[in-house]
This record gives sequence, structure tokens and C-alpha cells, in this order.
Amino acid sequence: MAAAPHPPARQLTGIWGGDRATLTLTASGGSFIEDCATSTIGAAVQIDAVGRFAASGTHIAEGPGPTFVNESVVERPVAIVFAGHLEGETMALDVRVSGGAPIRYYLRAGPGPKRIALL
Repeated sequence: MAAAPHPPARQLTGIWGGDRATLTLTASGGSFIEDCATSTIGAAVQIDAVGRFAASGTHIAEGPGPTFVNESVVERPVAIVFAGHLEGETMALDVRVSGGAPIRYYLRAGPGPKRIALL
């Protein structure tokens, strides 16, 4: 008897938030905001039948310290890679900036903490 085929990958969209980080995924890509940095994902993210996904994008560090609204920021984008596993409403997300060591975030469905821009 032949094994049942795995269901096809599906597109992952939504908002996940946690301690100092928010991941937002849309039909065309997404963004990841963490302390003193923002990242963009330029393509839709596909999740497989067991809840795993991978994506890459561009990372821009904004620190150290706060960035004020009227302050110019020198952007030096670098590569970033995301590898995640979604189980229900919880996501384990490994983030690796420019070949460095991965940082693990645990995020839950929903926006997470509110970030307020300094004036």
C-alpha cells in the first residue's frame, strides 16, 4: 500500500509577538521588529505539513540606543535568515543575521508588546 501524500505547503500569514520581537507576515512578505533593528522578508512564506518554514530577507540595525523621529539613520542592510516551527498559536523562531549564531525567539499569535516611537 502506498503512503499517503503529504499535504502541500501553504502560505503563512499573520502576526506573532513576544518578548522584544514581532513577526508580521503578509501575502507578499513580511517584517520582523526587535530591539534596535528591523528586517524585511521580500516574498511570501510557505509552511510545510509539519509546521516548519524558512525565509530570508534584509536586516537593518538601528542602535545602539533609541532612534528619535527627527534623527537620520545610516542604513547598512545585511542578510538575515529565519527558520521557524509553528505549533498551534506558538512559534519557535531562529533568527540568524549575516552568518552569525542564531537567536531563538518564542512568539505567540497576536501583536505582542506595543512599541512607541520617541519624539
